[in-house]
Amino acid sequence: GAVVVPMGLSVVPVVEEAIGSGFCKPFRVARETNQQDKVRFFVNDVGGAKWEEVSEGGSDFAGANYGWPIREGPCKLGSVDDCEYPGDQLEDPIYWYEHTDEGGCVVGGTFIPKEAGWPEIFQDTYLFNDFVFGEILLITPTGGECRDCDPPVPQWENQTFATWPRPTDLFFGPYQDGWALYYTARQGSQNVRRVRYVGGNNRSPEA
Repeated sequence: GAVVVPMGLSVVPVVEEAIGSGFCKPFRVARETNQQDKVRFFVNDVGGAKWEEVSEGGSDFAGANYGWPIREGPCKLGSVDDCEYPGDQLEDPIYWYEHTDEGGCVVGGTFIPKEAGWPEIFQDTYLFNDFVFGEILLITPTGGECRDCDPPVPQWENQTFATWPRPTDLFFGPYQDGWALYYTARQGSQNVRRVRYVGGNNRSPEA
């Protein structure tokens, strides 16, 4: 059909380029801004059968195939124990976790920018939401990957950063003279929340 253009505006064609394939439901993509020499981003890929996963993409992964619908997480589609390493043909996610009976849904995610001024322990980490479990998870690379374990163990490990029902988007933005973490949720009366680092000391409560 025809494109209707408001007066004074113009339509510019956009060149599309495939940066990767083999995703199930990649609801969110987060770009890392701490590295300026190359493009690096994480893809939060919502699972379809057994696994939720986070995959790495960017300059070092141009044209990579992440396996769907042949594979999901570290295993063949629909399996938690048929997990032979696919070799160079398919790209493993960097982090995965299995569905429970309640499900699981990896959605919003963000890297922690250096400008935020958070401690060094947060500099090589990644935050993401799970909509079903109501958690914001912090994952950190450990180098302890066990691809031959049953089930396989990823090279990143997680810890719960915060809990809030039905979290969706997650991003850093300006606050006063610095940066803060913002996240949104589809449940509760306060659907946009702010987290900021204030140091390790206790503070007096504010009414």
